[in-house]
Amino acid sequence: MTKENCLELKEIRLSKNLTMRDVYSKIPVTNNTLFNWETGRSLPQSERVFKKWCSVLGVEVRYKLVIKKDNE
Repeated sequence: MTKENCLELKEIRLSKNLTMRDVYSKIPVTNNTLFNWETGRSLPQSERVFKKWCSVLGVEVRYKLVIKKDNE
């Protein structure tokens, strides 16, 4: 998970007209924790919690392998 993932999940939450309370009460985490994730101040410390956050928003978790070439 990255800061960009978290910012994108915030946009998804807003597009679904969900409040932070709708989300944090189902993960469960505190409102401050979710705020920090959504603003990029911190990241979920557990893959399980990140997957739960995605699930609450109806987002499928997929992992991508990015390989950089030496000359990039």
